[in-house]
Amino acid sequence: MLVTGLPSRRGVLQAAAAGPLLLLAACSSDGGEQTPDADDAVRSDVSASEQRLLARYDATIAAFPALAGKLQPIRDQHAEHLAAMGSQPTNRDDNGPAVGKTPAGAISDLTAAERSAATERVKASGQASSAELIWNLALIAASESQHATALARGSA
Repeated sequence: MLVTGLPSRRGVLQAAAAGPLLLLAACSSDGGEQTPDADDAVRSDVSASEQRLLARYDATIAAFPALAGKLQPIRDQHAEHLAAMGSQPTNRDDNGPAVGKTPAGAISDLTAAERSAATERVKASGQASSAELIWNLALIAASESQHATALARGSA
């Protein structure tokens, strides 16, 4: 199934690789670089997004325990993404996100969430100023793009 308007894994990787170069080229000699506070805001935004993804996976696994074997490894990778941002998973809210009515619907929802997250991470890398954060965001974007592909193909 070809979906247009969404980034491909190759596109995410290319954008992630170009991000640091574009940021270096955009730096002016008058000290116009972003402050570390900007990176803190990026980390905070990404952490909140990763928390939401974790909640979606937890809710889906709770609703469809037969999917746990496929979804738990991806869910665990999101916990690693969160740790890379300096955060830890928070306790689940009992009123978690809505889950598709069928396993296929739930997987479709997770696939869309992963694609959206990959796009968000690429955009966030353009807002970050430290090379380490840009690198981490690029890796996370690539991971989330791969998650979407695996879920869409049913190979997750």
